[in-house]
Amino acid sequence: MEAGPSNQQDGLWYNCICAKYNFGHPHLILSMTWYCHLQEVSSDEEQQRMLIAKSQLHPPANPPTDGRSRGAVGCRRNNVLPTQKQGREIDGSHRDSADPEPHMHKRGRQQDRLEQSTDQVCPLSPPRLPMPPPSPPQLPVPPPSPPQQPIPPPSPPRLPGANINIIYECRPCLDIDLDELERSATFRPMSDTLSFIWALRNASITDPVAKLSDEGLNRLHNPPTTPLIIDNPGVQLSISTYLAHEHLSQASYKRVCRSCKLNFASAPGADEILSYHNVEKLIRIHTGVEALLHDMCCNTSHAFTGPYSALDECYICQTSRWNEEKLQGSNGRVKVPAQQFTTIPLGPQLQACNRSPEAAYDMQYLWECTQKVLDELRELNGAIPIVDDVVMGWGYLRAVLDGDIKKHDIV
Repeated sequence: MEAGPSNQQDGLWYNCICAKYNFGHPHLILSMTWYCHLQEVSSDEEQQRMLIAKSQLHPPANPPTDGRSRGAVGCRRNNVLPTQKQGREIDGSHRDSADPEPHMHKRGRQQDRLEQSTDQVCPLSPPRLPMPPPSPPQLPVPPPSPPQQPIPPPSPPRLPGANINIIYECRPCLDIDLDELERSATFRPMSDTLSFIWALRNASITDPVAKLSDEGLNRLHNPPTTPLIIDNPGVQLSISTYLAHEHLSQASYKRVCRSCKLNFASAPGADEILSYHNVEKLIRIHTGVEALLHDMCCNTSHAFTGPYSALDECYICQTSRWNEEKLQGSNGRVKVPAQQFTTIPLGPQLQACNRSPEAAYDMQYLWECTQKVLDELRELNGAIPIVDDVVMGWGYLRAVLDGDIKKHDIV
């Protein structure tokens, strides 16, 4: 390793070719700075080049004046070879003894001789090359764009027999013998459950348990298809008043209608304001909302339907099905249910939606989504990419492909 700088070498100038501060070009720096640069080299090869270039000593381009120049000359004298230095000291001592001039002039001449000798030993460094212009900052390289996928060809038109190419998966139906289960059931809740299963299997709209009125059955068989138009002012007033009295009594509705007839007797439609019963019936016809009432237990909310429809008391808590006050007051002849619950069938309501163009358009949502899913199945060879709707279930798709669910069926 190279020795560090000493106090006697503070004025020396060395050639430095470090790559960190001047890109490898030779430049003169002080010895202390040169040793600092030597410690910051990045490789042994660069260190060897700096040591070789350091042996070529040169004075600075603008040498300091007065005492600084003398110090620099004295420092350069210390770097002369020992044999040359010894000969010069002997030669100088003879000249000093023979020189008759004062001491100050002798020192000046000695300094000139030292400068001439150092100039002969150390060759001049080559001229400094101009600094190269700074390179422009490198911009970040943008990431490569993903390759564009080719546009898929349009799907072929749907053919009637195209469904045979789709192989669907579904759970097989269990083969259960209900008669055998009913004969083997000894626990009453199990036998009652089997009775409800049989009732659901054999259910129909004419079942007495359904309690549908004749008018409701007629609407189910012959649903209205024309748009609903109400242009009678009296009927419009009756419907709006009925809806406004949703949480009020029938007496309040009657008082409002009576006031309108008295104060607006000459207004068009005043004589056609409907009674509470008639306006309720009209709304039920137009909307398909028909309430069905079934008896229930006051304590357990147990319904008296199916196998329990003929019971007079709850089989769970043995509470009477009938209003005891009216039953005892009539000696058991008048049977009024103690409590009832309401069921509103969906069939008449869905049929009434077809009378509105907007609602009829919304009713086609399920079928349109089904056709889109079937198109994707044909393109992806029967694979469903994302299951996010009921139309993507194989149970529903099987019913569509088998023809059990058609375009205008309500699911």
